Formats: sequence, C-alpha cells, structure tokens
Amino acid sequence: MITTEHAKKRMTQRAIRISDIDLILELGTIKPRPGGAEEYFINREKIALMISELKHIMNQINRLRNKAILITDNKVKTVYHKHKLNRRILCH
Repeated sequence: MITTEHAKKRMTQRAIRISDIDLILELGTIKPRPGGAEEYFINREKIALMISELKHIMNQINRLRNKAILITDNKVKTVYHKHKLNRRILCH
C-alpha cells in the first residue's frame, strides 16, 4: 500500500509504525467514510478478545515445554516428557 507524505508525517508525530498499520489492516473493522474512504480500526472489545486468546495460546505453549511427540509413518506413536533419559533411549 502506498503511504502519502502526509500520512508519513502523522505516523512520525504519533509514533505509529508501518507494522501497526499492517496489523490494523489485517485485524481491524472497516467503516465506510465520506468520499469513498474507509476507516480501519480495532475496537476495545476486539482488543480484549484478542488479548484473551493470545494469553490462552501463551499458557498452552508454556505448558508444552519439554513435551515431545514421536511420529513414524505419519502416525503419532507416542508422546512423552522430554528428559535426558528419554533422549538416551530414543537415540539407541
């Protein structure tokens, strides 16, 4: 997307990064504006929902620490806690 000089100046003044714009465009709600323009924004409710979902994902990722899956022939053969003992058994 092309960014006008005016928008670049406002981005600098308001500490808005290109990555912020990309995220708003990806996740935001579109509201028609006069003259055929469109306003993109992320409202408080959507932000709260996304934060809640991300916290859930972060907790799940943290829970998966030291967990492993052993796959053979596209089949999950076993799952286990990855410890030094398991590494020695699987390597031999």
